[in-house]
Formats: sequence, structure tokens, C-alpha cells
Amino acid sequence: MEFAQELLPIEGKKQLANLLENTIASQLPLSFNENDQQVIHIHRLISARLACEIECTDVEIARQLETLISHTFTHLLDFSNRKCDVSLPILKDSLSLIPKENSSRLSQIFLNQVVKYVNGILEGGCLLQEESSSLMMPLNLLDCLLNFCPEENLSTKISTLALALIFSGCDRLSSFAISNLLPRVLNSNPQDVSEIWSTILTEENPKNMKLTPLCLLMEIFLSSTKLEPRFLHDDCFWLVVQKGLVSRDQMTRKQARYMLKRALHFFTIRKISAPCNRFEWDSSNQEIWTDFFLILESLEEKQVHIIKPVLPLLEKVFAEMCLEWAFVALQQVINHDNNHIIKWGLEFFFNHPWTSGSAEFFIEIVIPALDNTPLFHDSDLSDRLEDFVKKCASEGERVMFKSLLLAVRAISWGPVPLFLICKSLGNLPKLDAWDSEDLKLLKSFLVDAMSTQNVFLRAAAQSVLLRAAFSLVDASKVNQESWLDLLASFNRKESMARGLNDWQLTIEFVQKTAEVQFKSREFIFKSSAKAAARYLVILSDAGLLRQEEIDQLALEFKWRLTELETRAYYVSSGGPNAVDALLELLVHILDESGRQEKWEETILSKLVGPKSLEGLFGYLHRKLKGADVEDLSLIKIYINSLKIFEKPEVARLVDFKELIITANQIFETGEKSLEAKYFAAQVIQNSCQSPQIKRSNDIRELLIDSISKMTKLGTLNSVNHTDLPKSAEQRDQRNRTVSGILTANWSSLFALLETEETFRKSVAQETILDLAEDAVESSGPETLSQVMACLRYFLHREKEPARVENILERTYLKCFEHRKSELFWLSIKAFIKMAFNPCILERSDLNDCLLQLTEKLYQQSQIVAGLFNLVVDNFLQHDVAPCPTFCNQLGFALLFGPSLRKDQKILNSVCQIITSNGDEIPANKLVENNCDASQQVRAKAVQYLLTTNQDLAPVAAWLIEKDTELSRNKKLRYFADSHVHRTKHRIAQSLLLISCSSKNEPMQVKILQWATASLGNENHQPSVRYLIEWLASIILTRNEDVGDKFFKELQEASSRRLSSIPSFISILYLWTLALANDECRTSELIHVLHKIIEILLPWCMAQNYNIRLYAQVALLRIFALCEKRQLTDVLSFFSTLQSSVKSSIEQSSGVKNAIKLQEDFLFSVFDPVAHLSLETILVEFPRLTNVGQDEWLPDKFFKLDETKVAFKLINEDEDLKHAKVANWILKATGAIADIEDQEEHSYSIVQRKVTPWSDMFAESNTRETRTPNLGGLVIVASLVDKAPNLGGLSRTCEIFGASELIIGNLKIVDELAFQSLSVTAEKWINLSEVKPENLVSYLCLMKKQGYTLMAAEQTSKSVPLQSVKFDKKTLVLLGNEKEGIPAELLPYLDVCVEIPQMGVIRSLNVHVTGALFVWQYFQQHHLSSLGEE
Repeated sequence: MEFAQELLPIEGKKQLANLLENTIASQLPLSFNENDQQVIHIHRLISARLACEIECTDVEIARQLETLISHTFTHLLDFSNRKCDVSLPILKDSLSLIPKENSSRLSQIFLNQVVKYVNGILEGGCLLQEESSSLMMPLNLLDCLLNFCPEENLSTKISTLALALIFSGCDRLSSFAISNLLPRVLNSNPQDVSEIWSTILTEENPKNMKLTPLCLLMEIFLSSTKLEPRFLHDDCFWLVVQKGLVSRDQMTRKQARYMLKRALHFFTIRKISAPCNRFEWDSSNQEIWTDFFLILESLEEKQVHIIKPVLPLLEKVFAEMCLEWAFVALQQVINHDNNHIIKWGLEFFFNHPWTSGSAEFFIEIVIPALDNTPLFHDSDLSDRLEDFVKKCASEGERVMFKSLLLAVRAISWGPVPLFLICKSLGNLPKLDAWDSEDLKLLKSFLVDAMSTQNVFLRAAAQSVLLRAAFSLVDASKVNQESWLDLLASFNRKESMARGLNDWQLTIEFVQKTAEVQFKSREFIFKSSAKAAARYLVILSDAGLLRQEEIDQLALEFKWRLTELETRAYYVSSGGPNAVDALLELLVHILDESGRQEKWEETILSKLVGPKSLEGLFGYLHRKLKGADVEDLSLIKIYINSLKIFEKPEVARLVDFKELIITANQIFETGEKSLEAKYFAAQVIQNSCQSPQIKRSNDIRELLIDSISKMTKLGTLNSVNHTDLPKSAEQRDQRNRTVSGILTANWSSLFALLETEETFRKSVAQETILDLAEDAVESSGPETLSQVMACLRYFLHREKEPARVENILERTYLKCFEHRKSELFWLSIKAFIKMAFNPCILERSDLNDCLLQLTEKLYQQSQIVAGLFNLVVDNFLQHDVAPCPTFCNQLGFALLFGPSLRKDQKILNSVCQIITSNGDEIPANKLVENNCDASQQVRAKAVQYLLTTNQDLAPVAAWLIEKDTELSRNKKLRYFADSHVHRTKHRIAQSLLLISCSSKNEPMQVKILQWATASLGNENHQPSVRYLIEWLASIILTRNEDVGDKFFKELQEASSRRLSSIPSFISILYLWTLALANDECRTSELIHVLHKIIEILLPWCMAQNYNIRLYAQVALLRIFALCEKRQLTDVLSFFSTLQSSVKSSIEQSSGVKNAIKLQEDFLFSVFDPVAHLSLETILVEFPRLTNVGQDEWLPDKFFKLDETKVAFKLINEDEDLKHAKVANWILKATGAIADIEDQEEHSYSIVQRKVTPWSDMFAESNTRETRTPNLGGLVIVASLVDKAPNLGGLSRTCEIFGASELIIGNLKIVDELAFQSLSVTAEKWINLSEVKPENLVSYLCLMKKQGYTLMAAEQTSKSVPLQSVKFDKKTLVLLGNEKEGIPAELLPYLDVCVEIPQMGVIRSLNVHVTGALFVWQYFQQHHLSSLGEE
């Protein structure tokens, strides 16, 4: 219709307008409740009437249209109505038709209502996603109405609404305000726009401000001649840009780069500078800004190969740019997702010279980035970190070290990064930086943040943090409370133990720091008991506790104890009192002093005299007898204080018998409380476990009688009480108390079973088993370990195997129910001792059950570090004759070792660093290090192999069977460093050790048969292959009778798999080498040489290159051995062969490979006999075959007397130590060969995406389509049929900024074939539909609008593309894929253009053709202007 109207004369248009008005009138009034088709029909009529471009003068028609407008607006006020999308165009077109004064009047009325509605929603606060979406309809209505309102008197109202939309927190709303509302404000009152910008930048938290509105607003400012961009001189603006550049959100970073590029372009065009603190600009530094953007845009990529070549530019950026901006680029490097890039950035930072912003950058950016364990793999990052922190200390950065505590405490650290951060603080020069508040933070960090870390690393971290505290504390600003609390927070069982290095360092610091030499009376009863006790002992060891202070404290203690006689409530009161506090202090002093110390040497002996001790014991007895203590924590203090009286010098002063009698009476009486029974049970347990107390026959008999009675009466598992808890909390308290009583009962029983043989024999086995079965089912995890400890003495006596198996299975399951609990280790240790007791192992009827348990424990130990160590330690403690279970456990121990993840390997390497510090780190003595637990297991098993006199043939058979199982299981993958690889490697190592330790010839023959078959059937990893070759050569050397049989097996095995022949060649060479080094076996050597050369000769001429190479090199090495031994007869006999082989190698193209093979350690320096040592088998062979260090077993794992084992521990020479891993092994194991030749290069040409500033923001998601460039290039593809071609055209048009793409059917954009090539380009380009049959009308219309019509077609008058000068307004018509452009369309076109070609094919693909035209236009109209800019 529109095309036809363009062709009508003015009179025709008037007639058409009248006709349309009458038709519209006949359709009114319109009801929006009717079907969509009538609404759409009315819209089409009004649009057609509007296209006539003639004013409506009919008053009646205008009145009816006004009524329609009012009804439409009322309908639109229901913004949830689904017909709103149709109604809005009706409103807009109707307002355009009526007289201007009428449309202005109505629009103002409607506008006020819409503004009121929008403001009402915005005043509600933060918008939800649904609310922001629902506002778009009224805002579109608002935009429509503004077109008809006069601009005067609207500025204030619109600017207020715009500001509210900008701060709504929704990108769509803020973008709408800036794109649609602010230009109107700019026209009427530019000052309001400046105020809006100022308001945005002066927000309290600009870094959280979304950049979408800023980008749009900035474009308005820099494109307007009415506004002065003063913000470019404002530090706040540049802060927003900097924060945006390092945002975690990709779109925000892109928008920030747009803002920066746009500003720089503005400076360049206007030739002005931007003087402010955060930004400096000069036209001479454009190149460095180009490098800056190159770095940032490259970092948006994921691939390392794209990013790494650009990173060296960072050095130039730091040298020439403002440091604030340089740190922005570095921050983006460190914030990258790829660990290689992050590591590069961190190394760059640590290597870069110290600057004023380094400390702040370290705290805010580097510290969080370091919480990434893989960064420390094969890296010296920890050393660089340590050097940097030392540099900070030397620069006097006190503020940084204060901030460091806050930063570290705010992160939930992994164990490795945490330790390395702490380690970097452990060796600093003295710097007074931390005060009391900082020490409180440090204490909080020690208590809270480190509570869940790896125990060994946590313990080591405490040690280095203690050193940090001594280096950084400002003693003049530290108060007593914070200092004592800090020292008390270091765990005695992990770091701060008396006599170890941390304790000694503390003493030295206190001795030389007068500010912390507090008087004992000042803190002894003011600080916590633990803190006071620890510092009292420290002062005593430091020689700072004077005798007069000790005397004063002794008097204070004595005075408190004398109150016991005069103040009865001290005993009767159930709550804590002054004596309880004194007891707690004494217990902590005893713990801190160490219980192994003699009484007269302890500080307690000086503080508490005999009378005081008697008074304390009496107090404890009365507390027990009173049976009114309800606080379990108090009872634990009382029980722990009894340890004081176990000292021989103190035990003579008190009577434990009366205490035990009282405990028995309480326990047997049902009237007493649970807490009283708990107290009594703990007293009995403590007495049973104390050798000192049991020295008295009367007491011993009293205890035996008490436990015997419990056993006979069955009260070990029951507590007679009347407590009825009411709340859930009381029930939990009751359950904990009962569990404590039962645990104490079983502990008492175990203590007597362990020490009293008479009692052990008197206890009925059946009774104990019944009680134990009941306890396993009903008691808690605390009791389980004690029950199993008691079962160790009775379970093997049970004759019924089914019952034994049932108990073993139930106790095993119970142990693993508490896998995540600390009690698990107590339980599992007791289980292993019970289940694998020598008496149990001797029972053949339990073999199957024990084998299953061993298998389960082995599988669990792959997950639970240190578990199988317990199994190994248990069987090594007993000299058990080989049995199926024993062989099973020993075999599993020899093969033990899970495949470690990268983070576990890093953890192990850090643990080795800690271990290498020896006594400097108390954790090495106090905490069990499970990081090398798997190596410990194998080391103990290997040590047993080397020292036992038992027959190892069953173990060898078990290992061979395991290898056979692995080979049969095709589901298991056998690749380098896989679990299968590691297991086969350990099998080969173990069989080598067994064959060399034993003289059992049948066993060695069986091992040789396995070796031959294994090499013949499988393609092994280098480490396994070399070990088997060495093993076979050793057996052949030690057993003269097996040679002939081996030759036969060799021929059979090599015929099955040709690739096994190089392995057999290696065996023959090593066998010869071993014999050649023994001068007593010359005749045997000559015999073997003839046979070996006879076998090798055909292989020297083999078709397979590898076989031929191995055979020739082996022969050359053998002839060299003959020359060394001066075997002239052999040399003369084979002289022709020797010269032929030598000539063959020298003349062949593989001489380089021959040299490399001869340089392999196996053919160059290795001696199978001289190098037969643990070092070679367990360290050098794994190293030289590229097996990970976690597989090595150096001599530190062994405690062997070399004179008593068949092996040397270390080699006599260092030839193997100096040998390098062969390149072929590095390639075979997946490592990189020729590592030394690899260098990191930077390139002057790098791959990057070109993103001009003018196109950057257009890609944001703030608009549904890109606004077309009016009057630009229009591509008409209505004749193109295929969706892929149209999809490609849309992408090309979008990239090069074509104004519009015309296609024949808009539905094609939904096809997958279109979208696969367009990659969403259809969202950003103006797409329109013109049917092929309407092309003539469309072309005439475009001609009338001033477009040059161009066809991509070969004709008799077509001109070449390179000679065409494109007008600004150009339309290019593309032809059909097969038919081209129809002849009837050619007369309507101005020019036909062809693309010159040289090939045979007659035409290009239509997409390619269109792309060439678009590019030519882009080159003439856009690139030229960009070049000028």
C-alpha cells in the first residue's frame, strides 16, 4: 500500500484519504474486547490514512478519532493487557492524524497520568525483575506521548523521572531514560543533564554503579555542543572506569573499556588534556594506551596461547604509564580464570620493583588470589612471596602488616596456601607493627580460622605465626590480657610444647622484652587458667620468676586451702568456687610442665606444700562423697587434678583406698545422680590405669573386685539411676554422661586385663562376649574402642567361627559409621589389633573373613590417608608365620599407594619442606604427618622383605597373581602414571627385591617365567619394562641352569609380539654385562656370548627399524665388553660381524637415533650387579623412567643395618645420579622432551579481536536492535532463497554497519540454518521484508528517496567492483543463487557491477558476493574516516 501511495498524484491521495476516513468511521467505536483481527484491521486503516500525508480536516472524523484515542489510552492503562502491543501504534497514529493543538492537549493530560503511575512504582524501592519489565510498556507509552507535547515546561518533570529511572538499578530502565528522555531535556534545559551526571558521580558508592547509563550518558555529553564534559577532569569518573575495568562481570568490563576509549578519542579529536590525579593524557603517549587496551582485550580470551604473547607488554606499561592504571592491567591478569595466567601475573608482581602502591595491591588483590593451591605446583611462588614480605618489612610498611591480618582472616584458606602465607611471615626483621587489637585478631585467627585445616600444616603454621608475632609485635602497645591470651591460643599438642623450639623462642623473647615480663600476682588469678599457667611456667623457665614471687603464690594457695576448714559451703555448694579455680590452675600448670618431670623439679612442688596437697585431696574426696556436682566440666577438672597425686612423692601423702571405696559405693547405689556416678566411674578408671596407685595390693584387689562384680552382674553396659530429663538439651546431657560412664567401665576392664594376668584368666569368656556384643550395638563411639580392646583377649577363644565373623563385621561397620569423627582413629586402631591378633591369624577357619577385611581396609585406605599404616604396623609387631591373611596384607602393603591428585602432590611437597626443618618446627615431633603415609607403608613392607627369614614364595605368587588380574581386566586403562601403571611398577620392584633376597630357585624360575610372559604379552610403561628387564637379567645371572630354558621361552614370546623384541635384547645385553663383570665366570660368559650373538644376528637385519636399531646397538655394546675383558677369541671369531654392524650404523640415516639409544642410562652407565641397591630400585630407576617423586622411597624411610641385608642401601658411585631421563621416555610418559630448549617468546604480532570504541557499546544488551545508520548502505536479498546464505549476509551486514538488510520472508530468521551462521546478528541489524513480487515498487520508492540502485550482476555494460565509487545512499540488489537477477528488474537499476575473477568457476556464492560489496562500501565510507581520526 505504501509503495502504491508514493506513486499516486495528489488528487488521488485526497480521494484515497476520504475513502479511508469513511471506512474508519464505519468501524468506530472500537471495542478492545473483540477479537484481535478487528483491532489489527483498524490499525492498518489508520496507518494507511496517515501514509497519505494529508491533514484530517473533517471535524466529525477528528472527534471520533479523539474518542478512539481516549478509549485506547484507557485500555493502555491496563498495562497487563495482552493487546497493548497493538494499541500503542493505534494511539500514536491517531494522535498524528488529528490537529496538532488537539493532540498536544490530549497528550499532556495522558502524560501526567503515566508519569504519576511510573513514579508510584519507582518510589517502592528496589525493583524486582518482573516489576522492571512491566514498566517498559508505560515508558513506551510515555515516549509516544512526548512526541506530541510541547517541550516547554516539561524539562523539570522529565529530568526528575529520568533520574529516578537511572537509579532504579535496572539497565533497561536507565538506558531508556538516557536514550529517550535526556535528549528532550538537553534540547530544553542542558543544565539539568549536567546535574544528573553530577548526581550519578557523587553517589556514595560509585564502584557499584552499573555502567550502562554512564555509557549512554557519556555519549550524549561527548556528542553534544551544548554540554561541557567537565566529568573528564573529575577523579570520581576515572575511579568508576578503573573499577569497571577490573569488574568480575564481562559486560561491565566491556562498558568500562568503551568509556575509556571514548574519552581518549575525545581528547585526541579535541587535542586537549585531562589534568586530574587519577588520569594523565598527552598525545605523545597514545602508543602505550594502545598496548594497555591490547592487554585488557587479550585477557578477555580463555586460551593461554593468545594471552601469553601479550603479557610481556605489561613491563612497558609499568615503565611508561601511571601506576594506578598499570595496576589495573595487572589486576586483570591476576583475576583471570586460567591458573597459568594468574601465576604469571603473581610472579610479575613479586619480581617488579617496590612502588608506593605495591602494599595496597598486595593486600587487596594478591592475597585473595594466593588462595589457589595449584598455583604452587612446580613453582617458586612461595619463595617470591617470602622475599616480597621481607621487602615490605624492610620498607617499614606497618599499615600493610596490620591490614594483612584482616585480609588473611577474611578468607577461608586451603591448607597449602595458608601455610605458605604464614611461612612468609615467619622470618621477618623486627618491625613494631602489631598492637593489642592485632594480637586479638591473630588469636581469633588461630582459634577459629585454623580449626578445620590439615593438622600437620596447621601445627607448622602456628610455629611460623609465633615467630611472626615476635617480629611484628610492638611490645610497648601490648597489654597483659592480649599477650597472655595469644600465647595460650597456641596448641600444646601441636606447637607450644615445653622443651621444643617454639617454647624456647618464647622464653628468649620474654627474656629480652621487658614490657612483657609481667608479675605473676598480676595475672595468676585474673587471666584464664590456661593462659596464667602457661605464662607462669614460661617465666619460671626464663629465670624471671623470683623466689619471693613463688613464696607469695604459695602463701596465696595455702590461704585459699585453709578456707576449706572454716567455710563449709566450699564443699556443699555444687557450683565452682575459688578452690575449683585453683585446682584448674594447678592442672594446667601440670600439663604445661610435662607429666614426665620429677616432682621436686616441678614448679608445683614449690607452690603447693604437703599440707596443701593433703587438703586438696581431702577436698576432692569430699566432693566425690557429697555427690552433688552437676557440672561435667568441673568433674573433669577434679579427675585431671588426681594426676598430681600419682607422682610417687605425692602418692605417699594420700589414701586412694578410701577414695575408691567411696566411688564404688556411689556407683552401686541407685539413688545417686548420673553426674555422681560419672565422677565415681572416672575415679575407678583413673585408678585402674595408674601403675602408681595399683602398687598397693589392697587397692589392686579392691579394683579387681569392683570390676569383677560389674562383669558378673552385667552392669558394664548399664547405669542404675533415677534421672528423668525433661528437655531435649537435658536428654543430650544425660546421654553424654551415660556414654562417659560406660566408656570408663570398659576402660577400667581393659586396664586390668592388660596388667593383671590372674584377673584375665578368671574372667569368663562367654560373659565378656555377650557384654561386648551388647555394647557394640547400644553404646556410642567413645566406648567402641575400649570394647574392642577388651575383645582382643577373648575373641580368639570363641570356637564358633560364625560368631567371631559376626562380631568382626559389626565392629568394622561401627568404626566407619564415625568416619568423620576424631574417635574414628581410636576405634579403627583397636579394631585392627583385635581382628589381626596373632591368635586370630592362626585360625584357618577365619581366613576368608580376614581376607575380606584386609581387602576392605585396603580399598578404604585409598581414601583415608594413614589407615593401612595401622595394618602394616600391626603385622610387623608380631612374628607371625606366613598365612593367607599375612601374605595378603604384606602384598597389599608392597603395592600400596593411591594415585594422588595435583593438590595432594602439592600438599606432600609442602609437608616435605616442613619435615626438612627438623626440630625447628615442633610439629615434626608432636603431630603425625600423613602426607607420606603411603610411602611409609611400602617402606615398612620393603624393610620386612629385606630382614625376614620367612619363605617369601607365597608373597611372590600373590604378586604375580595380582599382575595377571590387572592384565586380564581390559576395563582398566594402562597409561603413564595411572593406578595400573603404579601398581605394575610396584609389583616389578617387589619381585626384584624378593628374587634378590631369596635363594629359592623354583621361585626365581617362576618369576622369570612371569617376566618373559609379561614382556611378550604387554606393552609396558618404561619404568615397568626396565625393571622387568633388570629382574630377568639378575635371575639369569644367578641361576646358570635357567639360560637354555629362557632362550626357548624368548623365541616363543618374541614371536607373539614383535614390539617385545627390544625388551629381550635389553635382557640379553644386561645378562652379558653382569657376567662380564665377574672374572670368575669367563667360560660361562663365552658360552652365553655365542648363543646371544646367534640370536641377535637375525634381528640386526629385521624389517622393523626399532628392532634392528636395538639389536645393532646391543651388539656394539657387547663387542665393547669383549674388548674390555680382552676376549680375543670371541672378537676374532665375530670380527666381520662387528665391522659390518658398526658400518651399518654409521652409514644408516638413523645414526642420530643410535647415538641417543647408546646415551640412554640402561646402555651407557647402568650396571645390573654393581648398581643393585635400594637407591637404584626405589629412587634412581623411578627418576630415570619419569615416575613421580611421590613414588620414590629414599633411604630416610629405612632403618637398616647394611651388614644384615642382601642389598646395598646406596650405590658406591654416582653415575646414575648424574644420568638424565631419555627423551623417548619423556615422550612415552606424556612429559615434554627437550625441556631445556623451550623458551617463552613474546611476539610483535599477536591474535586479538578488533573492537573499535564506536562499535563496542552497540553490542551491549540494552537495546533490542541496533539503530540503523539512516541513508547508508541497504542490501536487498529478497531473491536469495537459502537460509545459510541469508544468515551469513546478516552477520556481514552487522559487522560492517550496513543500514538495513532486506529479505523475502522474515520467518526464515527462526530457522536453525540461518541462526547457525548469523550468531544473533539478526538482533542487532535492521531487518525488513520485501517479497520478490514487490521488488519493482520497492526499488522505485528507494530511487525516489535518493538511493543509487546497484546490482551485483554480470551484464554487457557492467563495471568492475574496484572502479565503483559508492554513494552514501546506496542500495545493492543481490540475485538468486542459481538464476541471478531477473532481466525485468535490470531497467530499474542505475548500474550493474561485476567482481573480476580468474578461475574457471563462473560465479561466487551470493553471500561472498554480498560481503565483497559491503566491504568495498565500508572501506570507502568508514575506514577512510577512521584513518583520519
